[in-house]
Amino acid sequence: MSKNKNLNNKLNTVLVVGGGISGIESSLTLADQGYHVVLVEKTPSIG
Repeated sequence: MSKNKNLNNKLNTVLVVGGGISGIESSLTLADQGYHVVLVEKTPSIG
């Protein structure tokens, strides 16, 4: 059962590359829709 739960969690995870305005907005929208969002940015800050 836990294997299915782990697989289900992975299927609901989204990687957003880029922490600019579009990346932040996309991340917020996806999170509001129930996705687990991983936002990555190459610089020390986003925005």
